Amino acid sequence: MDTQLTLVVEASIQLELNVADLYAVFHNAFPKHADFWWKLRLEERNHAALIRSAQEQFDPVGKFPVDLISSQLSEITEVNRKLSLLIDKYGEEAPSEAEAFSVALLLEQSAGEVHYQKFMDADAEQGSGCRLCAVFQQLNERDKDHAKRIQDQMDSHGIPTISVDF
Repeated sequence: MDTQLTLVVEASIQLELNVADLYAVFHNAFPKHADFWWKLRLEERNHAALIRSAQEQFDPVGKFPVDLISSQLSEITEVNRKLSLLIDKYGEEAPSEAEAFSVALLLEQSAGEVHYQKFMDADAEQGSGCRLCAVFQQLNERDKDHAKRIQDQMDSHGIPTISVDF
């Protein structure tokens, strides 16, 4: 795997882990939604593990599925930087419920997460003929569409979407 792709893969793994850490903060801050946030946290950690596994499986044959991650290292790096700041900030003082959900929704609609979701929704066997890609998609089947699930949780609990700086 070339150096640039390795950097993007590592940053993408860190993105998933940072999102998981943020969801852990939300889990602790909102007992009413603790189970929801914990489940998303575990799924984000699983996403990181799947990307790492893809790296380990595809790297030896030089066929890492680049559609799995965003190719924009600068964008992923910036989101990771902002996530680290949010984790520190919200760890000291919890956001409002609306802010937490709005930030999570915005995150799940970010480039890194959207690439991951599109890859997991794609028809791997029809498109590229990647059978290993299909295996990764099957492993991830229950861990997807976080943006929709967050919006559904907001709707069912009357939590408004607010404008947030991220």
